[in-house]
Amino acid sequence: MKRTFALAVMRRVLFAVLFVGFSGFVGAGQAPLVHARLSVSCSTCKRGEPIELLAGIENSSNDVVRVYGDLGWGELAGFVLHIEDANGRSVEAASYDDDMIVPSTLDDPSYYASLREGHSLWMRRVAVGKALFPARGTYTIWVSYRSPVPVALAADRTHFVSREMGYAESRKVKIVVVD
Repeated sequence: MKRTFALAVMRRVLFAVLFVGFSGFVGAGQAPLVHARLSVSCSTCKRGEPIELLAGIENSSNDVVRVYGDLGWGELAGFVLHIEDANGRSVEAASYDDDMIVPSTLDDPSYYASLREGHSLWMRRVAVGKALFPARGTYTIWVSYRSPVPVALAADRTHFVSREMGYAESRKVKIVVVD
């Protein structure tokens, strides 16, 4: 009886240690290391004129963080642009964002950046309004950031913002599109 009780207690302790360790590993309950940011060149634009988007990630932690620095547009490159019409329906841009990172860069430390507290890394995108918005109207846009690099493939894993940490979304911005 004592042996059975002791085994049950040891199993529970082992499970608790593994569960707590695993939860800490995936970042459960921790504050995000980075926040996504978005800046737009205009709040009203014509469909035939260019609009400039600046998307960035800002270190929101108290430590220096490492990020993959050669970012692009698309699910496999870091930043994803989201567009909704006035009814909240998702709008697809005229062309897909399909940038990808080059696998041979993952082992090269020069492709990574260190961001101190409050520092950020930005990307610029310029597109003609009609490439983003199908018609006149009011649209809501925002970006989400997800590291394109899993922690297992990172050159330096110390305070690394990895793909496993999920998405960071920027604030939403209203854009009025006119002819």
